[in-house]
Amino acid sequence: DAVVASYPEFKLDGPSWWAQTAEGNGATAVYRFYNATTGAHFYTASAGERDFVIATYPTFKYEQVAYYVWAAP
Repeated sequence: DAVVASYPEFKLDGPSWWAQTAEGNGATAVYRFYNATTGAHFYTASAGERDFVIATYPTFKYEQVAYYVWAAP
């Protein structure tokens, strides 16, 4: 709600994925990074993108798997 209220250029499209905290059930890992400079987090479900960010952006600290997702319930 805060993002929608503060940033009119963003639009709420509804759920993008469904999540669980543990592995299994065919879910895909979502990897989490923290940028201490900006205080922002970055998430990706792509292992390739995870590896690229680790190799390319030292300001993003890799924080491991945040949760596991599916594209549909």
